[in-house]
Amino acid sequence: MNIRQPPSSARDVAALKALALACWEAELSRELARLQNHFAAGAAGVVTPFDLNEMLHQFHEGISRELYDRYSAGTFEANVARGITLGLLPENALDPALRQRLSTQIEYFRTATHTENSEP
Repeated sequence: MNIRQPPSSARDVAALKALALACWEAELSRELARLQNHFAAGAAGVVTPFDLNEMLHQFHEGISRELYDRYSAGTFEANVARGITLGLLPENALDPALRQRLSTQIEYFRTATHTENSEP
């Protein structure tokens, strides 16, 4: 998605960068909590060390890389809009001007998320 916007002020860029970082941290924390459950299962003897090693490898090669690629290569605007849609940030975390600026992208991600969730 490429929606042309007028250039952002330095203040807006700094705010969007901080919000995108908060989204990345929230999403990574959520995924690490899932991985922590596997470690707990390993400590309880439910999962073998080999299984745990494979889960750790899958985490590193999968979601960890995906998040790194998304947040290091994506635009701050797209990452913040997506983060709001996923509930990683409340929409009121944006000041009104930025909320207006990102409204089209937020709506895009809401529509895409709704479509993904409604497919069989």
